[in-house]
Amino acid sequence: REIDYALVTGVQLTVQAYTGNTTSDHKPIFGVLAYENTKNSTGCLTYWKVFYFFLSYMHVYWETRWADKKFNENYDKLNQFLVVLVERCTKYFPVEMARGVIPKELREMLSYSRALGFRAKRTGDERLRVESTRIRNAVRSELKQFRQSQLVKQLAERHKPGRGSM
Repeated sequence: REIDYALVTGVQLTVQAYTGNTTSDHKPIFGVLAYENTKNSTGCLTYWKVFYFFLSYMHVYWETRWADKKFNENYDKLNQFLVVLVERCTKYFPVEMARGVIPKELREMLSYSRALGFRAKRTGDERLRVESTRIRNAVRSELKQFRQSQLVKQLAERHKPGRGSM
């Protein structure tokens, strides 16, 4: 038996089992999520490799806990453990500090283009301004192609089974 977990904090969630007639022998579950759109100024990054690594060590422990047949108590403790583990494996940061990952070569070329632009402005050299604009536009084009290729890659990986799927 496999159980999926969704870990959230600070969210009001109401869960109900459907009592009407269905064609299934299982009762569907409805969840009502109260949501209020507020601007979030904090981002987070969860290190899932560390999470899975730690879980691999705890597997034997939880196997022995389930063997004692105290299902409700063990279920509550497992949930508490998972919440604490996710919190421990998560790093929080201001959203302003977040930046997209782009290749080093493109970052260097954008930096060079900006430096040329500032030098052109300082010296009034039209030739430097044209060169800076040409480099900047070329890098923007390459950056657009890079982001598009990353999106295509993510969409291709999206529905594959396994740990890497979203």
